[in-house]
Amino acid sequence: MDYVKNEPSTDIYATIASTYQAFVPLLKKNEDAIKSVTRTTHQFGDDQVSSLDVYSPSTSGPILFFTFGGGFVSGSRIIPNTGDLVYANLGAYFAKKGFVTVIANYHLVPTPEAVFPSGPQDISKALTWVVNNLKDQADVSKIYFYGHSVGALHQSSLLLHPDILSPDLRSRIKAAVLNGGPYHFLPGPARDLGNPDVLSKYFPGEDGTIKNAPLGLLQSASEATVKSLPPLYIIVAEKEPEAIALAAKDFKAELKKRGVAYDEFENQYHNHISANIALSSGEGEEWGERVVEWIKAH
Repeated sequence: MDYVKNEPSTDIYATIASTYQAFVPLLKKNEDAIKSVTRTTHQFGDDQVSSLDVYSPSTSGPILFFTFGGGFVSGSRIIPNTGDLVYANLGAYFAKKGFVTVIANYHLVPTPEAVFPSGPQDISKALTWVVNNLKDQADVSKIYFYGHSVGALHQSSLLLHPDILSPDLRSRIKAAVLNGGPYHFLPGPARDLGNPDVLSKYFPGEDGTIKNAPLGLLQSASEATVKSLPPLYIIVAEKEPEAIALAAKDFKAELKKRGVAYDEFENQYHNHISANIALSSGEGEEWGERVVEWIKAH
């Protein structure tokens, strides 16, 4: 963890390569343990993008459904050039804690399918596949969300959207962990969270980002939708970019305004990138233990 502690920059693009360089060698030392966890790959849709990985614990357990980030334009259930270790490290970590861990791809900009609400729709399709196909190896009545960055945006958007999530699926989602989410792109520091060209493609229309980012969806959500929200755990890294920290602050303020209780914590000694790739590395995993304890309490 010395790298993160000593790195002064909080900029995502300035630190992403060096953060991977710091942690991937640690994962390689634990490669055998990570890859000892059974991982299977499946299609949940008609195209090649619609695939997911399932990491299976030794006994049946609840589902942990992870959605990765990547600024709408990148990200995958397995990150290239990491020896197939990221996000296998995360899947293995939570599987060893007793969760049947699912990591699903979603459509990325600039593919024509990647237009709001495609992210939430992809998650909903993957959840439907999970419920229909994992009932013999998992407790599909208990699904826990974990979303990071744009993954947190997509998961919170699904929970706040009035039409996409079926009542049956909604009833199975018992809690959601949202880490480092860009909950809005309003003028000010948060406007710097995304490339304007990318945002305009994913959120088309003059006020697409205002209405359809999670903060806008929360502001316009019906009382029924708000009351249907599962328990929320909102995480911000200690060395999060200011724009993400401020967006989270605004989102939490709106949750309070709408009467939604939530838990939160600041993830010490981590930047926007490091927490997920620290899992199974032997360093900086304390936050994962905290998340597991919180989930098990819900």
